Amino acid sequence: MTGSKLLIVKRKLRGRLVGCLGSRVSSLLLISAGLAITGISGTIKRGVIEDNGY
Repeated sequence: MTGSKLLIVKRKLRGRLVGCLGSRVSSLLLISAGLAITGISGTIKRGVIEDNGY
């Protein structure tokens, strides 16, 4: 009985850990992707402005 209870508790804890890590990783990926997109668009805008001479 105690062994099966321990397994269930371990699974629950592991699920929570994986969930926390997953959400953190996904948020980090979203932030880095957003920064990359804004950086790329910023460099493109700069290049266009420099080409036009403004």
